[in-house]
Amino acid sequence: MIEPARNRGLAGDLPDLIGRSRLLDIMSRLGAAVLASPAATFECATTPWHTTGTLRDDGHDTLNDLTVAALTGGGIIRRDLRPSFGNRNGKASGPPLTLHITLISDRDRTPLPGHVIYLWHCDTAGRYSLHDVPDANWLRGVGIADNNGRIRFTTIPPGRHDAGPPHMHFEIFPSAFPAISGAPSIHTDRITLPPALCQSAGATTFHTELTVPAVRHMPPPQRHSHRPLPTLP
Repeated sequence: MIEPARNRGLAGDLPDLIGRSRLLDIMSRLGAAVLASPAATFECATTPWHTTGTLRDDGHDTLNDLTVAALTGGGIIRRDLRPSFGNRNGKASGPPLTLHITLISDRDRTPLPGHVIYLWHCDTAGRYSLHDVPDANWLRGVGIADNNGRIRFTTIPPGRHDAGPPHMHFEIFPSAFPAISGAPSIHTDRITLPPALCQSAGATTFHTELTVPAVRHMPPPQRHSHRPLPTLP
């Protein structure tokens, strides 16, 4: 993989990061940005390439030789990703971003109700909780799709991390219990965000449609205690 030069900007980075043919495909899917009102709206549709999420801390990563399992500690199912949860402290600061996600099947483009997304990203300074800020676990959360496959989060725009463009990582699970019990995800990828969104100083809305590939050989479901899921506000 070609390491993009740090001073070329997004236009120079993207062809090397994702390939020129894929870049043209993605750019053709980007919707127009509505900048006339205080709350700008951006729309895009991701394409189903696979990128293993870094710093996901979903029970399969280690930090200082200890397993980090952000998904299993309680409090991870939530809409507002800005504050820390559980026994962690702190809140990520930045302009509010309302994130609307729709999960659809790549087989027939139908919604995937009940599917779960684990979303995490860095703050405006490019820092990840639990790693760059060990005492915090902000900007991480799990959302459950409604009957239309839709999920909503409140978060902040991510900054640039290393040489890559601003982005968010995600994992998809077939339901809530596999997500919060440490079971493997069925799909992992990332969302690359428009630069204008991440440079906005006011409230912003971002819509994205995530295509989830069909999984033919899923592991058998694990037995769980009848622990009720939290009710979102």
